Amino acid sequence: MTVTFKGRTVKCGPHTWHSRYPILEATRVDDCICLILDYSALWWWKQADNLRGFTPDGKLLWIAEHPAPLDCYTGFLDKGRLRVEIAADPTGPVAECFSGFLDTTSVLAYNFAGYQCLIDLASGKVIRMFFTK
Repeated sequence: MTVTFKGRTVKCGPHTWHSRYPILEATRVDDCICLILDYSALWWWKQADNLRGFTPDGKLLWIAEHPAPLDCYTGFLDKGRLRVEIAADPTGPVAECFSGFLDTTSVLAYNFAGYQCLIDLASGKVIRMFFTK
């Protein structure tokens, strides 16, 4: 099932639904549709709860937690790219952080504070994080 979006409208297979805020990125992992919402459309003085998981028909499953205060998610990271980085440096800090965790039911996302975050698809909780700045 392919996921596409335009503005606030999400199309996933036979389902079409609208998010409350404009969408920056969307990805599908198993039966979870993960959206990164436009953080500039959210409250600027509060935590931007802009990474959210939905069912294919648009039911909210979770809102991802953040590793840092007053933060927002900015994009998804491909697990394949991270596996290549781990293979190139199997004893490095990225391998130390993520080895053994990439096969979990999760999604990888960047946040504005400089973390790569592995988010659990069942709960929206951060499983692992790696500071990149």
